[in-house]
Amino acid sequence: MEKYNDIGLVIFDFDGTIVRLNVDWKSLKRELSEYFKEVHSFESDFVSLYQEIDRINDLLGREAREEALVIIEKYELAGIKNFEYIPQALNLIKSLRNKGVNLAIFSSNTRKIVEAILSEIDKLDSFRSIITIEDISKNKPHPEGLHKILRACKVSKNKALFIGDRQRDLEAGKKAGVRTLCMRDLIEA
Repeated sequence: MEKYNDIGLVIFDFDGTIVRLNVDWKSLKRELSEYFKEVHSFESDFVSLYQEIDRINDLLGREAREEALVIIEKYELAGIKNFEYIPQALNLIKSLRNKGVNLAIFSSNTRKIVEAILSEIDKLDSFRSIITIEDISKNKPHPEGLHKILRACKVSKNKALFIGDRQRDLEAGKKAGVRTLCMRDLIEA
């Protein structure tokens, strides 16, 4: 991280970057598929979960999107007892905080799960801004959430770093013009 001394804000993804959630994604997608077919005549297998949430928003509106988020939140909360934190991420968070670097989270998870887990691992107060799926209209790889964090923290994109674990995180960072790293690369370094 030494080559990033000019960074004033580090933005983390959540699941797969700070913690590993144990969500029953298969059952979640099945319930979404059945619900939206029955209630909205919307057919999808929800394999690309977040792209389908965006499609629901575009085709059926914000209210239907919020119905999907209620189902997602239910499954995320059901798995809260089985999450694992990533020790290297917690060490990095502590080190960055000790250096006075501002921290934020941009997560595709729901606010309840992010805040509940951060409270449990005593890290909720470490983050200046938290943007979750409820706060955006377009999911990653769209950079909307990163733009919101940059504005809220009053930091220019060239003074920010985004750390994620998936291709959609890396694409979102690139689209936002923010330097981006994969957590796996940091762990293996």
